[in-house]
Parts: sequence; structure tokens; C-alpha cells
Amino acid sequence: MNQSSGRLIVVLCTARSGSTLLAMMLGGHHRIFAPPEMHLFRYPDFETWRQKYPKAIASLTWLLEKTGQPANETDLADRFKGKDPETIYRELLALCGPDSFLVDKTPPYARDPGVLNRIERLRPLYLWLVRHPLGVAGSLMTRRSQSYLERQRQAKGLVRKAKRTWAQLHNHLGDLIGSNLQGHLQGWRDTHNNIESFLSGIPQDRWLRVHYERLVASPTLEMERLCAWLAIEPEPEMLSPWENAPAALVWDLGDEQVLRQDQFDARGAERWRERFDERVLDQRTREIMERLQQPTGND
Repeated sequence: MNQSSGRLIVVLCTARSGSTLLAMMLGGHHRIFAPPEMHLFRYPDFETWRQKYPKAIASLTWLLEKTGQPANETDLADRFKGKDPETIYRELLALCGPDSFLVDKTPPYARDPGVLNRIERLRPLYLWLVRHPLGVAGSLMTRRSQSYLERQRQAKGLVRKAKRTWAQLHNHLGDLIGSNLQGHLQGWRDTHNNIESFLSGIPQDRWLRVHYERLVASPTLEMERLCAWLAIEPEPEMLSPWENAPAALVWDLGDEQVLRQDQFDARGAERWRERFDERVLDQRTREIMERLQQPTGND
């Protein structure tokens, strides 16, 4: 996969699938640039992106600094004014240099076939990251509950009660009684159906499926498999992702909770079993799950 400029790697997954950890592991390699979430392909041009998702500017700034480029607001506006995502990425890949890789892991991409088709114009490599649907659902529900409780801690007295909207209360109670579980499973199904449909038209040598549970249980083996696919040699730093986390990593640009870890947590990947019985899965979810467990030609 030698290139005159860098090669784009796009991670396709649902939210809460471990994409932040995967990107940080890849970013431990000296030839791989892995900024926090970019969100760039969700918008038609630089100005719209900057206006609609301003947090992601930090990801671009981090990447430019890593490549030794000016990265203040004025420089960004002058450099990328009026440019679409495809043009911007071609410039970024050139900055990364020959034989390098640039990772874009932005979970919302996988929900939108139009975004996926836009990305494909660059003919990138794809990593299809899969996590057990109940692992994803449990993580989403826990995160929502944590956010709810944090909002309550920040509020005070009667003002807190006055500002608590019905929507917030409904979401919180829905998680407590499990009524949102089926909604999360539906999102898991829809996303992976989108990915499966999209990748069915992509040459198999340009995509690889990765399972989160295997990643945290056997990180050395999984990094060796990924590096073999990329035709690069594994490096020890890939197994110490917490020491190489981008400074711009914050909530909404990834999962900042990864920074609180210092080892791979294989048991944590199965913690959903303490909360759910797998029999709650409907037949459609089971069918997709079983299909995704089947080996592919590049496994």
C-alpha cells in the first residue's frame, strides 16, 4: 500500500463501540496519524463544518500541529476557505507524507449513506468495528444516566427543579425501566445494515472487520493482524494507547473516559452480561450479529 501521499483509513461503527481506543492504538504507530473525531464529511464545506460543529476544529488543529503546520484560526480560515471535505482531505493526506495513514473515526458517518458515498470518492481503507449490541446499548444508557446526574449536580435547589424539562425526565426514566433498550438496538441494526450494504460494493482488500471484544482481549494479536493488512510492522507503542492520546480528545470528539484507563479491560467488554439477559435480543438483531461473526476473506 505504498503511496506518494498518505492513505485515509475510515472507521465505520456505532457510537460506544470502542472507536476511540482503536484509533489511539493505531495512532501509536509512527506512520499513522489518528486525530480525535473530525466530523468533516458530514458537512458540504469548511465554513459550514466550522459553524455547525466547532468543537472539531480542535481535531484539525491537532493534526496540523503534528505535521508542523500553522494551526491558528486565521491560518485555518485562509487555508481552507470554500473547500469541500474531499479537497481538504487530499491536502491533509499530502501533509501526512508518503507511506503514512490518516485515521478518521467519526461514528455518525455510518448512519448516513450519502456521507459514505462522499467518503468513497477518496477510495480509502475501511475498518468495520463491531461491538456486541447489548454492550453498545448498555454503554449508551450508562452514558446518558451519567450525563443526567452530572446536570443535576450542577444545578441547585428549586432552580434545578424548575429547569428540569419533561424530555430530560422522560429519557432518564426510560433508561431506568429499559424502554429505550429497543431503540438502541434498532440504532445498532440500522447502522450495521448501512455499513454492510455500503461495503458490499467495496473491494474486499479495502476493508477489514474488527471486533471490539477481541481487540481488548487480544490486543497484540489484533494489532499484528491490522498491521499485516496495512503492510506495516507493528510497534510497541500501539499497545500503550493511553500514553499517546491526542491532547484534543474530549467528550463529543471521542470518549474521554478511555484516558482513565491504564490497561485493556477484557472483562469490561462483557460487563453488559451483569445487566442484560441475551434473550432480550430480537430475531433481527440476532441474525445480524450471527452474520457479523462469520469470517471474511481477509480475516
